[in-house]
Amino acid sequence: MRFLHYLAAQAAIMLPAQVTCAVTGANATFSSKTLVTSDGYTYVYDYAAAADASKPTVLLLHGYPESRHDWEFTIPALVAEGYGVVAPDLLGFGDSSKPTEVEAYNYKGIVGHLAEILDAEGVQDVVGVGHDFGATVLSRAAAWIPERIAKFVFVTVGYSPAGVFFDIDAINARSLASRGYAQFGYWYFFNSWDAADLISRHLESFFSLAWIANASAWGTEFADIGAARAWLAANKTAEKPAWVTPEYKARWLRQYSQPNITTSSLNYYKALLRGVHVAEEEAFTDEDRVLRVPVLAVGSAKDQVSTPDLLEASLEPWVPGGFELKIVDSGHWVTQEKGDELNDILVEFIGRDAYSGGLDTSTILKWLLLEGYTVVAFLADVGQNEDFAEVEKKALALGAERMIIENLQQEFVDELIFPAIQCNAIYEDRFPADGPVRYLLGTSLARPVIARAQVRTAHKYNCKILSHGCTGKGNDQVRFELAWKACDPSLSVIAPWRMPAFFNRFQGRQDLLKFAAENGIPVSSTPKAPWSQDDNLAHCSYESGILEKPDVPAPKTVWTRTVDPLEAPDIPTKFSVTFRAGIPVKLQVDGGETVTGSLELFKALNDIAGRNGVGRIDIVESRFIGLKSRGAYDSPALTVLRLAHIDIEGMTVDSKVRQIMSWIGNQWSQCLYNGMYFSPERELLENSVLFSQKHVHGTVDMMVYKGAAHVLSRSAPESNLYSEEQASMDTLEGFSPEDTSGFIAIQAIRLEKYGAAKIKHGEPLARGS
Repeated sequence: MRFLHYLAAQAAIMLPAQVTCAVTGANATFSSKTLVTSDGYTYVYDYAAAADASKPTVLLLHGYPESRHDWEFTIPALVAEGYGVVAPDLLGFGDSSKPTEVEAYNYKGIVGHLAEILDAEGVQDVVGVGHDFGATVLSRAAAWIPERIAKFVFVTVGYSPAGVFFDIDAINARSLASRGYAQFGYWYFFNSWDAADLISRHLESFFSLAWIANASAWGTEFADIGAARAWLAANKTAEKPAWVTPEYKARWLRQYSQPNITTSSLNYYKALLRGVHVAEEEAFTDEDRVLRVPVLAVGSAKDQVSTPDLLEASLEPWVPGGFELKIVDSGHWVTQEKGDELNDILVEFIGRDAYSGGLDTSTILKWLLLEGYTVVAFLADVGQNEDFAEVEKKALALGAERMIIENLQQEFVDELIFPAIQCNAIYEDRFPADGPVRYLLGTSLARPVIARAQVRTAHKYNCKILSHGCTGKGNDQVRFELAWKACDPSLSVIAPWRMPAFFNRFQGRQDLLKFAAENGIPVSSTPKAPWSQDDNLAHCSYESGILEKPDVPAPKTVWTRTVDPLEAPDIPTKFSVTFRAGIPVKLQVDGGETVTGSLELFKALNDIAGRNGVGRIDIVESRFIGLKSRGAYDSPALTVLRLAHIDIEGMTVDSKVRQIMSWIGNQWSQCLYNGMYFSPERELLENSVLFSQKHVHGTVDMMVYKGAAHVLSRSAPESNLYSEEQASMDTLEGFSPEDTSGFIAIQAIRLEKYGAAKIKHGEPLARGS
């Protein structure tokens, strides 16, 4: 019999690097090694083997004017976690060879050198981490050795796809117009005939400029056209940041006093602008440039050159599965200035499972195949960070007849998320509407669109049975199965975790691992994060594991959608949201972009609110089946839009209608949480919501800052409910104070009777009289 099985976006597998040398304990060390490449160049690199074969090796690529020593805080942190490390001095830097001819710095050759180092250490694939120009080298590794990069991390500088023209003049023209300086103007200086000589003759001045304490001065004193040359020619110096130690400076001065290094290190800039790599990269297509593995971007909020917006824009066209963006409150040299924070981000990302289809799901899929079923696997794209290609590859390898991946993001926003905003949806609200909020139903909202798409897929491929991997204690089993029964009552359901034949056989992880080994299911023994996670456009939720102890704060590494409010930018972000019929239709960011598409608007607000630490909640909630559970939720955009919508309703909705709609919104939320979306009561409630929103038109001006969202002002010119003239204390136009006397008298009738009765019974309300 044929059936459709849902691959939940949860537990995952990561293919480990093939490293066998063990590193023991948290005090593990690394060593410096030397390799001569096949074309005669010498590379010096720091190396530590992974603790075991389940731990990946991390390739750390520094930038300019740095060396492998700039990873001095990152390497010990990774080694302490058991990860392997390869951190080379790139060609032209540090203790590696320093050829002076520009042609030596072609990316194919440099990436080939890195592959030789990995081969020498027996490392098959790596997590690639590139900072500054190291990110550009990592970008070319994506083209020349894609099979060897399991994950990408771009730090401050973004993705530079092979064979795509780097239009530095256009970037400089745009930044000159928008920022008042050319962000990459210094590239022209670095490409000049005398730049290396000028730098070498003024090393103290150059160091002072590159590591200037006033990060905002980087744009005008370093980046802008002619600025760096003028600084060096005047031999200027400036105060250095507190984190730049005398030892750090002394080491840098020693390195950059070596023969030829100022010439060799600048050759990366010259090679790129002079097209040394062009002929070799002509054959690459857009398909070759797409990154199909997990990607993390780490931006520096105070960086005036490699700004976070450039970092994000560089990745958006090339990562169809989406990428994770983290913003650190740092200048450009984040590896040193905020080493601990960067290390936490890297450790969490590297240790995270890479893609869906983990041990539980893989076991269920194989078990059903062995039971004689034909399986069509299904995965919904609702905005989660997912390696969809790897999911498909594994499902088919396990024996699924086909793997269906459907993009439901637009449907999710238009048909579930925005209606939730219209009715101010919230579950177990215990706070004022304009204050802290409870669960905004992120997981619940996604389930109807997923379930409906599953039924469509079952019909298309003639499946008669639907299956899921939900546990017997959670809400999702109820949500999926009630939705399926409503959408097509003729379909049957298999829920393995409620079947004695299944849960008696698989009573723990060891039983699952044994089954996997017996049936050729590839799994990782890498320890998972000690909590479960469900990600979609609306939010990311975290529960179970160590979060089951409600008296223990959630670890900082739990949160993926929002930065720590304490570490959010020191400058607030201001913007306005315009509503039509209660639906957000336009986002206008102060000094920035205007976004109008529903999906694009929601994603933009997720980014804005998330990087300002807005949208975190940690609660204990009541599950539909009667249990209490703790959940932590990241809901940046939903938090902001709900607050804005409540505010604009204050201008546009009658007070009695608002009271009724508060009840309706609560009932709608209960329907969603309890899996009753496909029910007559939800349809009735939603039609009432739509009626109430007919005249909810207006704009709300807002600010997000350090974990909080604030309404600054609002306007609703099409509504006649608010009158500045009537509300004013300075005029009586259109209002007679005498009328209030009658109003009070009528309202007091029942209260007078109540007070008299209390006096009669010896219970006067004015106590003691």
